[in-house]
Amino acid sequence: RTIDSRIDDTRCDASPVADHECQDVRGRRPVLRALLQINGGMWAPYMTVRNSNCYKYLGISVSARESDSSPEEVLSRGLNHLTRAPLKPQQRMFMLKSNLLPKLYHRLVLSRSNCSVLRRLDKSIRKSIRSWLRLPHDTVNAFFHAEVKEGELGVPSLRLTIPILKASRLERLSKSLDPAIVALATVSPNFATEKWKCHNPPLLINNVVVSDSTSAKRQLAASLHGSVDGRGLSSANSVPSVNTWVSDGSALM
Repeated sequence: RTIDSRIDDTRCDASPVADHECQDVRGRRPVLRALLQINGGMWAPYMTVRNSNCYKYLGISVSARESDSSPEEVLSRGLNHLTRAPLKPQQRMFMLKSNLLPKLYHRLVLSRSNCSVLRRLDKSIRKSIRSWLRLPHDTVNAFFHAEVKEGELGVPSLRLTIPILKASRLERLSKSLDPAIVALATVSPNFATEKWKCHNPPLLINNVVVSDSTSAKRQLAASLHGSVDGRGLSSANSVPSVNTWVSDGSALM
């Protein structure tokens, strides 16, 4: 019933006569292969697994019964490990930006995480960074998320990064070279809904709407330089090499 309802949402038809059981490449696990009819004409092959089995896609376990760890659990566990590990503050920052946050990107892009979830994740990240670097509680948010060349930490904001990555991914799907993917993007109402959600509510920095990573970086720098604490860093980007040590991991080895 769940599969039928999901297929109905995409306005596609599954072919029951095309379903047949076969073995995978190693001949160990039985899988089901079928054909999906798109918009009454095109047939596209797809693969399903039994409800007792699961598979991984980009590190995420997909199953009818099992649920993978949520991004909040992954982030909380990762921040706790970094805090308890015998590392220097700079090493914690490097591991956060190069390992932990990239681990969350595909989970958040492929999930339906809303803006409130992303804000909570950003708050958890900033809270941990404050404890690692002994920063005051009133440190402006732009200090964490502005680029390193602006004299700051350069930690990506998930509230800004994830919607932009989602919109970029959906745009690439609509322009795919695979006609089956393009047909699904054309006829599925969920595709248009998800694309609309990427920009609603709009991404705001100091009441200025940002739509891509370039404008987000520009507004974060303006927000930082407009604050009392960050005003003295307005010319830091004139000599960006001075601050490269903040994100350079080679000096830690």
